[in-house]
Amino acid sequence: QGQTLRDNLNSGAYLSLGRIATARGKYSEAVAAFEKAITFQPELAEQAQSYYQIGVAQAGAKNVSAARAAFAKARQLAPKSGLLQRMVQIAEDKLADGGL
Repeated sequence: QGQTLRDNLNSGAYLSLGRIATARGKYSEAVAAFEKAITFQPELAEQAQSYYQIGVAQAGAKNVSAARAAFAKARQLAPKSGLLQRMVQIAEDKLADGGL
């Protein structure tokens, strides 16, 4: 139980770092933080959220193929999450239109 609590805290901390880095335009730092968060996330739905965030950061860095791969992974991990599927679809549409 203690390990689960630590993992949840670590995951949240890395997600926060990733979001801050994304907002500051430090996309490689953001991707690294989100990837680290995934190592503390046992639930696939949580991992899917992180892959979505990776996709957003990669899109910000103009790494279109990496963004698409991250969005595809997010879809794969949470196929029944209507909200996540919609978020990914919107992001993919914006990416196809030339930016996110």
